[in-house]
Amino acid sequence: MTTPTTTMFEPLLSSERSSGFSNVSSPERELSANSFLVSLNTPHSSPSPTTLGSDSPGDNGFFLGYIKMTHIKTVLNCGVIPFLSVLGVLGNCLCVVVFRKQRYHSVAKPLLLAFCVSDILFLLATFLVNLPCIVREIDREAGHVFYVSMMPQVDVLRDVMSRVTVVMTLAIGVERCVAVTRPIKLRALCSVPRTRTAVLLIFFFVLALKSPAFFHYDVRRHVIQGNVTRLELHVTNFYLDNKHVQDFYFDYFLLVMLRALPFISTCVCFGVVLVSLKRRLQCACPRTPTFGAFTRAKGVPQKRDTEVDHGDLMLEERKLTKALLAVLLLDVVCELPGLVTEVYHVIRPDVQSSSFAVARDVSRLLNVFNSAINFVVFMKLYKHFSVTFKTIAGLCN
Repeated sequence: MTTPTTTMFEPLLSSERSSGFSNVSSPERELSANSFLVSLNTPHSSPSPTTLGSDSPGDNGFFLGYIKMTHIKTVLNCGVIPFLSVLGVLGNCLCVVVFRKQRYHSVAKPLLLAFCVSDILFLLATFLVNLPCIVREIDREAGHVFYVSMMPQVDVLRDVMSRVTVVMTLAIGVERCVAVTRPIKLRALCSVPRTRTAVLLIFFFVLALKSPAFFHYDVRRHVIQGNVTRLELHVTNFYLDNKHVQDFYFDYFLLVMLRALPFISTCVCFGVVLVSLKRRLQCACPRTPTFGAFTRAKGVPQKRDTEVDHGDLMLEERKLTKALLAVLLLDVVCELPGLVTEVYHVIRPDVQSSSFAVARDVSRLLNVFNSAINFVVFMKLYKHFSVTFKTIAGLCN
């Protein structure tokens, strides 16, 4: 495989390079995997069966199927993903407001706030990465300039926040494991200072692991005709001088550290919480009414907001656990396709199939959906969250 030192990138190619997999793909592999689309995106070119890659049989059926796959990619990257990103940013902003206004302060509150903030940053970066695809439909050259200008930084930032969200979900799973298996020691083991420290460590840990990716590309001006210049992305000497080390680092080490291990650990946490809840339900004895329920039934004056009954606290923790179990399940379901496609890409680095490219975009769509659905999950499964939101919105007292 020959490493290209320069290439023309068009906005449609952003769906390939920025599809959420730069954490395990070297520049050489990405450019090689996307080379079959270059002819489709360079000016004054039209796709033909002879430019579709080594797997092109040259018949009309394959050509029409390739065009159909290209349209699917355009719809996903220019329509569905940007739309979901905008909705997700709004929903996660509402989640941040509600969690800060809640009267009941759970131990998981700092984790939930950091989880929503990381999703906001991930969705914003995703929208910016896909924005050139929309601009390209209006002005092809402007879309190219916009994409090339943002590619070396924004795309890596998007991938950093994607991995931060995954590790943050794992931290939420660990906190729920402690809440279910050791409820008495929860506030001692997962105190607010410790939780805040863990959040900061997660951010800096993922950023440190991903920091070499910021130096894989740089933007240069290239004279194409006379005095006409065009911006191009170039693979940097930093990558070329350390090619073999960085290929192993991004293709194998980060695949294990930021995808496989968090995925397996989240599955384990999800299983531990489910098994613990099932055992608790089997061994549960008839519950006595909480103080709040007793006073409401007898007409006794209610406690002040600063006074919270222990039974009410346990009830709120159980409701929160149900919502966070849904968050863990969504993370597992939405991360699995991306993990499978990345393992397949490592096994077959030279794959040049339009179907595989669409599969990567679909897995990226699932990641965006996973980050955008938080508000709906908490509204449906966490009653205290929905009541607080309705109170803030003036829908109830």
